[in-house]
Amino acid sequence: ACVSMGDYQAAFPYMKKMLAANPKDKDLRLDYAAALFQMGESENAEKEFRRVLAADKKNAEALNGIGLCHLKNSQLVQAEAALRSAIKYNPKLVPA
Repeated sequence: ACVSMGDYQAAFPYMKKMLAANPKDKDLRLDYAAALFQMGESENAEKEFRRVLAADKKNAEALNGIGLCHLKNSQLVQAEAALRSAIKYNPKLVPA
């Protein structure tokens, strides 16, 4: 509920515990990475998005997240490449 309301700070400790109990839960890891990103931790967020990508090479949400992390860090070439890949694997994806 906290995440849907945008309160990533409040949700984060619970997400961290859930992820420790379910480390292979791809959706949970994506949410965790998104929370890190929203809290300004783009470097750690990118690591988590890359963990999802390691298990699912064509995961458009992870690629989108990686692209946003690069964008936040002014790495425009890498951002464009990741975002283009995300759209390639899921043309209906609307990058955040």
